[in-house]
Amino acid sequence: MDADSDVALDILITNVVCVFRTRCHLNLRKIALEGANVIYKRDVGKVLMKLRKPRITATIWSSGKIICTGATSEEEAKFGARRLARSLQKLGFQVIFTDFKVVNVLAVCNMPFEIRLPEFTKNNRPHASYEPELHPAVCYRIKSLRATLQIFSTGSITVTELGSRLVVLYWVPQHSCERQRQPNQSQTTATQRIVPKMSAPVFHSFL
Repeated sequence: MDADSDVALDILITNVVCVFRTRCHLNLRKIALEGANVIYKRDVGKVLMKLRKPRITATIWSSGKIICTGATSEEEAKFGARRLARSLQKLGFQVIFTDFKVVNVLAVCNMPFEIRLPEFTKNNRPHASYEPELHPAVCYRIKSLRATLQIFSTGSITVTELGSRLVVLYWVPQHSCERQRQPNQSQTTATQRIVPKMSAPVFHSFL
């Protein structure tokens, strides 16, 4: 790949997981009886509450710990968590919104070329592992970024953990040698478009 060329990467963040605490005890039975869009799972001691705007699902424990999933950005996750805390306040709980943090990010993107997985795995051990009998993708772990990439031969990449956008930008220029270009391959539609320069200094400036 030419170092001076531009490559458009459509990176779609599909799920942002966040957690926060209410600093008060939550009566799950009361939430199940008086709350809206809730599912009470008494056997495991938790309540599921869904919001429409933003579209998130919250897992609520009586200790006051709440995990929210389904957001597509950090801002949306925080807005949804605050809306959920307000809903609990309206039920009569003395909720204090504290300890909010994003704990996981799931993102997907498609490379404009195919990837030769056996060659890629051979050149990137011990970070890369490939068991085609168990899973069709290469598992590539970046410990410094606490991230895991599932890399498919079609060029599709699924990224989990924090900093998904940075992981893709970091990974592409270093491993473009294992690519197999596909002619006239269409880009996937995404909510965020990133057009980085294919040169190492530019990518390392993001880390």
